[in-house]
Amino acid sequence: MTEDGKRVKRKVPLQGLCKLDKEWYEKEGIASDPSTPESRPKFQKTLDSNARLSQTKKVYPEGTSKNMMKPTGFESTYIESPLRPEEAAEEEVMYDPDNKLFEDRIELAIQNFKEKRRMHEMYAHVFNKLMRFGGVESSQRTSQAVSPQDLEGLSKEEKAERLKTHTVPSDRADEDRWVVDFAGLAKAFL
Repeated sequence: MTEDGKRVKRKVPLQGLCKLDKEWYEKEGIASDPSTPESRPKFQKTLDSNARLSQTKKVYPEGTSKNMMKPTGFESTYIESPLRPEEAAEEEVMYDPDNKLFEDRIELAIQNFKEKRRMHEMYAHVFNKLMRFGGVESSQRTSQAVSPQDLEGLSKEEKAERLKTHTVPSDRADEDRWVVDFAGLAKAFL
């Protein structure tokens, strides 16, 4: 900025000629500076600069928004992609009945199900009621501040363990009392 504070100039000046220098026009063989009004070509104004183009706003059903219209994973045409061999081996270890208790396996399964789907607040509320109806409690995440950087480098099981919000209470942990029937549970709930 100049000392009087009225102009701004470059700290390091441009090297060579530019279109602002009169010498540039002489070097390029142009008779005069095209930025002067008399040397500009006369263009016919075809559009009114103040005229607005008509736009149509997309209308969504009552009570929905643009984000609610995105695919969620609950569509009838939704198909999960097949597992790669290393993913299948990881899931086999994750759900191994010899090494893990039933409540740990079902909690991981619920978290992995939720991870593959997008739920709007309204649907998440109904899903939590469904889980409670089936004997699984929902609560706040055990570790609230989990950033994507915290999840880098963790296995699928460790990520699900950190992010899980549904737990089986210890008084309902008896594996013999559980029947895994999500379709039957949904019918009874509805």
